[in-house]
Amino acid sequence: MRRSARAISPHFVTPFRQENSFVVGLASFSDGSLLCGRLSELGLESFGRRVAERQKPTKMTITRKIALVTGGSRGLGRNIALALARNGADVILTYRQQKGEGEAAAAEIEQLGRKAALLQIDVADISRFDRFANAVQQTLEETWQRKSFDFLVNNAGVDSAAPFEQTSEENFDRLFLVHFKGVYFLTQKLLPMIADGGAIVCTSTG
Repeated sequence: MRRSARAISPHFVTPFRQENSFVVGLASFSDGSLLCGRLSELGLESFGRRVAERQKPTKMTITRKIALVTGGSRGLGRNIALALARNGADVILTYRQQKGEGEAAAAEIEQLGRKAALLQIDVADISRFDRFANAVQQTLEETWQRKSFDFLVNNAGVDSAAPFEQTSEENFDRLFLVHFKGVYFLTQKLLPMIADGGAIVCTSTG
C-alpha cells in the first residue's frame, strides 16, 4: 500500500545500491518510515531535496521479518536497526567491543514492541565466522523458533583517519578486510540461513 510521508526529519539519507546509471537512496524518518528512490545525476543532494519536499515517497512496512544488522549497536547501524523495528521487524544486532551500547540499542528495540538479540563479532576475524553462524542459528531457534532470517545488513565498518598520501599498507589492509573480504565471507557463511525472498544490503559507517 502506497501512502504519502509526513513532513518529518530523516535520521539519515544514504545511497546504498548502484542500479544501471542511477543510485538507489534510502532515508529513515523519525516515525520509522523509510523512503527509497533513484538519485538523479546530481546524486545525493537531489535526493535530499526530494526527501525535504516529500515528493511521491514510498513507505515500506515490514512485519514478521527478522533482520541481522552488523555494527547495529551504534551510529548508522543503530539507526537502521531502529528504523526496521519501527516498521515491524525483529532485529539481531552485533557489536565488536561496546557491549553496553548494543544492550541499550536492543532495549530500545524491545520498547518498540519488537524482539531483539545481541551477538558479538569482529568482521575482521574470519576464523570465528563458523562460531558466529552457529550462534545466529541458536539464537533464531531459541528466540523465534526459526532456522532462517530475512534481511542481512552488512553495516559494520572501521575508519582510517590518515590522509590518502599517508595511508599505510597496514591501514589499507585493515580497511579492505573489514569492508570487503570480511563482508564477502560473512555473507557466504550466513547465506544458507537467509530465507527465500530475503535481501542483503551492504553499507558502512566507517
